[in-house]
Amino acid sequence: MNITRVQIHINKGPGSEKLKAFADIIIDDEFIIKGLAIREDKEGYAFVTMPYRMREDVRLDIAHPINENCRQYIEKEILDEYEEVLNKLNR
Repeated sequence: MNITRVQIHINKGPGSEKLKAFADIIIDDEFIIKGLAIREDKEGYAFVTMPYRMREDVRLDIAHPINENCRQYIEKEILDEYEEVLNKLNR
């Protein structure tokens, strides 16, 4: 699996102090996953959450990695692109 494209959508609306952006990833130029979220913890560190839906107060994951290596790969690719977008915005 290769992530061939990452699209970042900065959150400028309500809740932007914790929910920084959304991300979409394209895998092998053939499959897209939308709705990953970039959030910030209390210490200011960014992390990625997978897309989900809420149903009757229950969180249902839509897509998620099966193992830690895959999770780390996805998170690194998204956060690297997020940093690039932020750097371009701050120029």
